[in-house]
Amino acid sequence: MSNIRIDWINHLVGFFTALIGIFIAFQLDDWQERNREQEKVKVTLAAIKSEIDDNREIYSRDIEVLTQWREYWDFMRSHDKDNIGQIIATKKEMDLMKRKHADRLGSVEFIKKYNDSLNVYGTHFSLVDVMVESGISTSSWEAAKSGGTLSNLDHSRMTQLTKIYDWIDKDLGIDDADVIKSLSGFESEDEIVITDLKKILYDYNMIVRVYSFKLAMIDSIYKEIEWEID
Repeated sequence: MSNIRIDWINHLVGFFTALIGIFIAFQLDDWQERNREQEKVKVTLAAIKSEIDDNREIYSRDIEVLTQWREYWDFMRSHDKDNIGQIIATKKEMDLMKRKHADRLGSVEFIKKYNDSLNVYGTHFSLVDVMVESGISTSSWEAAKSGGTLSNLDHSRMTQLTKIYDWIDKDLGIDDADVIKSLSGFESEDEIVITDLKKILYDYNMIVRVYSFKLAMIDSIYKEIEWEID
């Protein structure tokens, strides 16, 4: 037995080789797990961005559509001097409104001269021909929170996204559900039957103000977010 020599160097090399192999395997598993989690975060962030973009589009469209309608309504109301459904305006005023509101004023007809500068025009006067677009969503955000994916998001992005959804959820006095309460249905495909014109005017004006404010606040945060994840 005293003549048996143990090759300690080879044993040590084998031991450390096995140890390094195990270490590398653990590191590889950890790296793969981090990559999987990173991919989940990327997919989740992309879904949230898409949802926010859709909401911003709805806000923008409603602001534009209701602002245009309010301009049309104010013009028609202020120029129907005798309250008989005939518009008294200059040719320049009417031409400008026809360019801006071709769908509404395409059938306007010259009736007669009112005086040297004003004409009398006849047209079908649609009181309300627009609806607030619904569809504001927070489902991607809520799913990400409940699924725990957001726990892997950095603090800065998480804070910014939370602020955006706080603004989306914030009740500033009016929303599309409130407006629908003022509507009783549809008379045709183009004109909405309303139960309270003053209420719908107030609601539409309020929606423009609320949505404009919300969109401005959301956009100010949105442009600061780093949407790409390396």
